[in-house]
Amino acid sequence: MARYGNFNINKKKKKNKPLIILLCVIAAALIALFIIGVTAGSDGEGMAKMSAAVRENTELKAEVSEMTEEIARLNGVIADLEAQIAAMPTLPPVEETPLPGASPAANTAEPDYESLSPREGFR
Repeated sequence: MARYGNFNINKKKKKNKPLIILLCVIAAALIALFIIGVTAGSDGEGMAKMSAAVRENTELKAEVSEMTEEIARLNGVIADLEAQIAAMPTLPPVEETPLPGASPAANTAEPDYESLSPREGFR
């Protein structure tokens, strides 16, 4: 039998084997994601929906910024009006004096409900 050499030559490669397997798995996952992206992205209807959604989002953001500016402007107007109201002169409250001899008397008698009835002729 002939000796073919030292069989421990491949030990260095065994250390790199898990790393190579990991890189192959990552590469396969990236290729699969690329293929899925190409097939999903090739749909014209999907792209149209996406661009419409992006356009609508942009328009809504512009409207929100306009509304925010309008709110800030109206808050300034409110502050100015409040300052004007605060600067207005006020009159002191006037006390009411009752008229002489006219004091309210309590009416303790019960009203005659039969004479107040609108159906008086229908009894």
